Amino acid sequence: CLAAGRPAADAVLIHRAVQGSGSGVDVAASVAGGTLRFQSGQTRPAQAPLPVVVYSGRSSRTGPRIQAYRAWAQASPDHAAFLRRSAMLVPALATDPVATAREGLRILVDMAAAARFAYLTPGLVRIIALAEALNGGAKPSGAGGGDIAVAWLPDPQAQADFIAACRAEDLPPIEVHAAPGARRLGQGVLAPPSPR
Repeated sequence: CLAAGRPAADAVLIHRAVQGSGSGVDVAASVAGGTLRFQSGQTRPAQAPLPVVVYSGRSSRTGPRIQAYRAWAQASPDHAAFLRRSAMLVPALATDPVATAREGLRILVDMAAAARFAYLTPGLVRIIALAEALNGGAKPSGAGGGDIAVAWLPDPQAQADFIAACRAEDLPPIEVHAAPGARRLGQGVLAPPSPR
């Protein structure tokens, strides 16, 4: 969408039409670039160390999990507490990503159990265990059920050991970099960033 000159709002609508649901955070990240906080459709810069990203060995469909979450959110008095607990973690990611990932995992596992959808898979469980064995923290990214996990380790050696352990178990790490985001061409039209 961005390469075709469509505004970012159109990109979110098209994304939701194709995927069937979603927050729009992936579109916002493509447009804004860098590390950001995304809340209620709005982005702002944030400070956080980049995680190690690892593929769990299984893809996942987000739509059914989003539907289960929304049904739970409408019916459960615990939803407000879930949102508060989650929001309290955001500032801590910059200073203590390991503890933040561990607590975020607990919050999300509890929510998924209450909402009655599968959140962890054997691959995700193994990635989390490998990170925690090295005093790190890991959690699924997004709606869970497969796809990728994000992990933070306490130091460069632990990170290197974690990456090696994941590779040894056929859980491939994915190299990530913070991209600069799209640039404005005028009239609200966006274009992808120039290749480096």
